[in-house]
Amino acid sequence: FTPNGDFANNAWQVKGENYTDAYLYIVNRWGEVMFESYDLSKPWDGTYGGMLCNPGVYVYILKI
Repeated sequence: FTPNGDFANNAWQVKGENYTDAYLYIVNRWGEVMFESYDLSKPWDGTYGGMLCNPGVYVYILKI
């Protein structure tokens, strides 16, 4: 996942089958939510508030 605008690996997405309800959120190392969605077809583009996030460690939580 390298959201640097080169059109290769610019988005991160969970893919799966046969789920009914899903909630995905991504947090930074301080627990601040960077991205959240109830629609797993919507990928995260590495931005928060319209700005590209700094390289670092991000954790995703997926509730199905």
